[in-house]
Amino acid sequence: MDSALEAEDLHMTFLNRFLQFSENITQHEPVKVTIVGGGATGVELAAELYATVDRLEQYGVHRLHHNSLQVDIIEATERILPVLPEALAKKAQSTLEELGVRIQTNRTVKGVNANKLMIDDQEISADLIVWAAGVKAPKFLADLDLPTNRINQIEVKNNLQVVGHDQIYAIGDCAFLLQDNDCPVPATAQAAHQMAKVCADNIAAQIRGKELNNFTYADHGTLVALSHFQAVGNLLDELLKRNWLVEGKVAHLAYVSLYRRHQIAIHGYGKTLWLILVNLLEKKVKPKLKLY
Repeated sequence: MDSALEAEDLHMTFLNRFLQFSENITQHEPVKVTIVGGGATGVELAAELYATVDRLEQYGVHRLHHNSLQVDIIEATERILPVLPEALAKKAQSTLEELGVRIQTNRTVKGVNANKLMIDDQEISADLIVWAAGVKAPKFLADLDLPTNRINQIEVKNNLQVVGHDQIYAIGDCAFLLQDNDCPVPATAQAAHQMAKVCADNIAAQIRGKELNNFTYADHGTLVALSHFQAVGNLLDELLKRNWLVEGKVAHLAYVSLYRRHQIAIHGYGKTLWLILVNLLEKKVKPKLKLY
């Protein structure tokens, strides 16, 4: 989704489908939602959809209950959450399966239309299909006469200068840089944040005629929140230089803390404090689910 309008469209499509389900007394099959991609986006969305159905039931929507929804996650690799340690991925998978999510791994999507997917040699029907499989940079980047890869990312050197163009820098999701382990720098917010710091320093150094620094990605960990059902993740201990596996309330607190740190970086401490107070008030006076 690239805009608030697209998010609103997904929201309304989902709610309308369940309102239709609640009024159709002859329909006994659950509403089927298929999510293509078992990364953090697809996994978090699956849990949030079940949380939404539970809230709809609490609102008294006719004939709705937890089993009125069937979510399928289609993943091309061997397991969901491939960037997380396997132990955490298994924990997340068991939580999702307890909710009712069906997870299919090592499955390749060959074609998609409005309500059907061709997966390997099997055709699957769905009321709503959500594509959450990977990141692709905007097409116009491939038209800039700069070196790009197959997903339109601009190829950069270790100092973040575009290959063959020392006066141009590229960072974030639009940049392609292989690490020493032959894996590309991930298209995540923490990678973009680290790139921005090195890029700013290198631009200043280039203007002054000084030596440029190479970028080295430091993975500080990943957190995945499965709505209010569970949270899992791994966090880097800067002192001991090792990753700690976290789950449950500890992971949830870390997830909220990371979000607040992001707000502080954007808005500063004062405005973030006001946002926290506003959020607390909204929880008291606003409904938990927007039905319009």
